Amino acid sequence: MGELFAVVLTIITVVSTAIFVMHVWWLSADISVHGPWIDRQLLETMVSSGVLFVLSQLAFRGCRRCSSSRASPSWRIASATADPPDRRNHASSSGHEADA
Repeated sequence: MGELFAVVLTIITVVSTAIFVMHVWWLSADISVHGPWIDRQLLETMVSSGVLFVLSQLAFRGCRRCSSSRASPSWRIASATADPPDRRNHASSSGHEADA
């Protein structure tokens, strides 16, 4: 299931990037003197946001890979509290006896 999700996500990413690169749906013609400057600023913002997004994802992956072998104490506490409770511990509080 994870592989299918990765393939679908990759296809969506490639298609949406191609739409922006090919200017399929782009801005209308400029109607003022400031139009070209606004278009240039929009393009610079989109490119810089895309580059920063990719770099942050790569950095996150690198940090996650390094820390997976030695989890910090706060991460262990957070993951321990997020685990579902044991059924036997909560059976007596719900009025049912545990099958032990």
